[in-house]
Amino acid sequence: MDVLTEEPRIVVVPARGAFAGAAALRLADVLDLPYPNVPRGTPRPFTDYLYFMRARNGEWPRLAPDQARNPQEVLASVMSGRGVGSALYPFRRFYPWPGARGIPVVDAPRDRSVLATRAADTRPEVAVFRALAAAPARDLGPTLVPDPPLPDP
Repeated sequence: MDVLTEEPRIVVVPARGAFAGAAALRLADVLDLPYPNVPRGTPRPFTDYLYFMRARNGEWPRLAPDQARNPQEVLASVMSGRGVGSALYPFRRFYPWPGARGIPVVDAPRDRSVLATRAADTRPEVAVFRALAAAPARDLGPTLVPDPPLPDP
């Protein structure tokens, strides 16, 4: 696994919901919100990330009635007003859906974007791909995608 970036976290909320006008939120604001359920077998590191599990001491969140298998299904839950999602800050740019807003969570720990590969895969083309992906992220990432201006925690 190669760490590509470390970035601020956001929560994705309905554009017409209670938090729609907020410039930033805190973990205390978002931990009790309903999050879409993920399928059985979803890797624990991902659910820990999605649900801010460290901040909730391992307790599962209140779950929305929706199950999400991909970002589009999370956004559908958000837009319906039944759930919220969480992501890294760049999600705002990559998934700009009408009806949803990504709001920075200023006191959430930064998290990593990673490139995962099979540990036993020693093919040269995989090694080259890893190097080609990691180098620009490491060397240019902070310049190309600077940290967002966040309010103080």
